Amino acid sequence: MTKGGHTPILNDLKADKFAGVIMGRGLVWLIPTILLFSMLGQSYDVTYSTSEGIAWYDCDDSFASITDSSGTEIANGSDFKIHIDADDYVVFVDDYDKCQGVIPLNGELPNLRPHPNDYFETIQLQTLNNCSINCSGSIVTGDLENDSADVFAVNITESELLIVDLLAASSGLEIEIHFQNSSHEYRLDESFTIPINTSIAHEDTRFISFSESGRVVFKITSPSPDTVWALELQSYDASLTTPIDYTTNLNGVGMIPYSLTLDQYQSLEIISSKDVANNVDVNLSYRLIYSDISASNYYNVSVGDWIHGMSSIKHVEVIWNCNCRWSSNLEHKTHFDANSEIDAPNFKPLSAKSNNSSVPLILTDGISVDGELTIHMNDYRDILRIETYGWNDSVHRIEVSVEGDIYEMEVTIMEMDQESWDVLNQATSTYSMNEISVSLNVGRGTHFVVIQQFNNSNFGSEISDVINWKIRATTVVVEEGEEPWFPASEEVKEAADIFYILMGFLLISPFVIFYLVVQKEKKFAKIFASKNNRLEWLTNKLDTGEFSKTELSRAIRAVSSLEWEQSLEVWGKPSLRHYTTGIDIAIWSLDQRISDDGHWPLLVGIRPLDCEWSVAGLRFESPSGGEWKIESVEPKLLFRKNEIFLDTIHNNSRFFIKAELSGDAASLDVHLSGIVDGKPMASKPSSTFYRSAPLSEE
Repeated sequence: MTKGGHTPILNDLKADKFAGVIMGRGLVWLIPTILLFSMLGQSYDVTYSTSEGIAWYDCDDSFASITDSSGTEIANGSDFKIHIDADDYVVFVDDYDKCQGVIPLNGELPNLRPHPNDYFETIQLQTLNNCSINCSGSIVTGDLENDSADVFAVNITESELLIVDLLAASSGLEIEIHFQNSSHEYRLDESFTIPINTSIAHEDTRFISFSESGRVVFKITSPSPDTVWALELQSYDASLTTPIDYTTNLNGVGMIPYSLTLDQYQSLEIISSKDVANNVDVNLSYRLIYSDISASNYYNVSVGDWIHGMSSIKHVEVIWNCNCRWSSNLEHKTHFDANSEIDAPNFKPLSAKSNNSSVPLILTDGISVDGELTIHMNDYRDILRIETYGWNDSVHRIEVSVEGDIYEMEVTIMEMDQESWDVLNQATSTYSMNEISVSLNVGRGTHFVVIQQFNNSNFGSEISDVINWKIRATTVVVEEGEEPWFPASEEVKEAADIFYILMGFLLISPFVIFYLVVQKEKKFAKIFASKNNRLEWLTNKLDTGEFSKTELSRAIRAVSSLEWEQSLEVWGKPSLRHYTTGIDIAIWSLDQRISDDGHWPLLVGIRPLDCEWSVAGLRFESPSGGEWKIESVEPKLLFRKNEIFLDTIHNNSRFFIKAELSGDAASLDVHLSGIVDGKPMASKPSSTFYRSAPLSEE
């Protein structure tokens, strides 16, 4: 079934569209499978799965044909009506725009209208609110051959909009439409009659709104006994708001609400709004939605009017006020000034400490920036900000040039006191020689440029909704002023305090670490000194395999912090001790197992008495022949062959060293030499120290 300008079969019943199911007398709606669809005004062929019934085609200066599933052409011509069985058929139409027709898609319909409380199978329509283009509803076809009437019904919910399109009819029809609920029914005013068959360019649409739920019963009758017909039903939920993200080429039906996002710097201009069928303007209503439970009243607008956004709204809800198919174009505009993402305010900030980020900044680089006075949004003045930089008492000349639709405009530069925020000076100029030029000498800081209508000349006027302007600003330093001394800011002071604290911590941390290490060594020394004859303890460690060179080195350092006599008691009786004026020397022979290479380990303690030895050295030699060679010294000291360089030994200090000797000599003499009070001095124990049987000095 087709008609000029509308294609219910080819467009409205595509494979992705909805076809309802009606269950009176086994009536089933079928969706055709489209094998080929050509452009408008050209031929096409389509495959339909049909029910048994009458097919009818009517063409003007064109023709149609029907071919069954076996490939046999059963009808061909410009005007024919034929009875077909349930099967798959290919329908060919030579020119889409010049034919109309009906193909039976459902079985036989009931003949009697039900009582309101009678059970009757109904069609469940799918709402099309979110459909974008080529939106089609459900197709119902029928024939009145040997029937007095065709009856079917659809379920309706509250706030539903039902659109009824008569697609095609081979003869005159009367279509009665009744609304029924559980207790009563009434005939709807949208019932209609056509006296003769539909024409190829025929359009007949009814828009029916409902305020309660129920069912709508259709009864189709005709004075001609073999009339065939086709209707399309579309359903929309008028209580749902449909969001749209574009504003051009809008197409819709009925008084269904739509939502658009619109902030305080944006607006919508109504460019066009038409009833498609009657080509007349359609007015609009809109309201501002603040939240899910709060909204403004409705406002009426028409073509040429504006819808303005606000900062505190979720969206704008728009309704086209007609029960019709409408087409509309809206122009979405953003009203920003001076390359910013805000509209310039009408007033300057209240004080020098106020946040002035809401005032667009004009760079003084001579580059033009655009803006506008949006009259329809009550924007009759734009305040712009200019910043000048320099030393105290510097003077800057600001030059501003404004062009555009500025014939009734004036431009003012205001010099501001940076403390009191008073206007110290200002200069104003109006249109002359294709522009407005104005200049003023100002000090360092923030100043303002005001662009406004001259004496509010267009206030309330509808002649110009938007006045466009283009501004260019430059600055020249007239006086540089004096270079100031800038005291440190609070931020710098705080940063400096933190820096001093960190540096103090870094400087004192080595001393803290040194103190902790010393205290730890003293504590270890006291524990180490709690038992005497530590050489025996050392031998036991070697016997049990628990000896550690690190532990011995630490013990040597720790014992140095004890009193001299106490430290001697810790190590036990020396193998050799030399006590004379100016020096006290003690020597212990250590267990040879301490050395990894079998060398002879010695522990030497030295304490100057009431004098200081400088350039001191310790030499090991054998009086009975042979040589000694020093292999290692701990703590780390310079040594060569059989001599250790001690450098300076301070008065009354305690100094312990561990030396490992190698050689084939059997005896050992120890010589200490150095400078005492500026004079060379040497000290040597009078007894010889033997490796196998050490001696003690009496």
